[in-house]
Amino acid sequence: MSARMWRRGFSPAFCLAALLACASVALAHEGHLHKVMGTVVAADAAKLDVKGTDGKTLSLVVDASTKVARGTTVIKAADLKAGERVVAAYMPMKGPDGAEMLMAKDVKAAAPAK
Repeated sequence: MSARMWRRGFSPAFCLAALLACASVALAHEGHLHKVMGTVVAADAAKLDVKGTDGKTLSLVVDASTKVARGTTVIKAADLKAGERVVAAYMPMKGPDGAEMLMAKDVKAAAPAK
């Protein structure tokens, strides 16, 4: 195989690999809103642990800006009970110590049955 043919075959493959690598990094970057659907494992005023439908448990940080609701009723994160189904929107961020944390932005629990 000549050098010219090798460059032609290598360039498209290299470009495709680089594009795929960049896309995977872009999907997991900080500042992008993610969602998890699952059940509450534990909840308090500062943290919410949710076991997702994939079986993984995420620990979400809760603060005063986190919106939490059960149906249309606004509640506190500590009011959520273990086993309750929720959908939580969160954003990966750097914490004060530089470690990655998952900041909960919006948590919605199912409305109570009537």
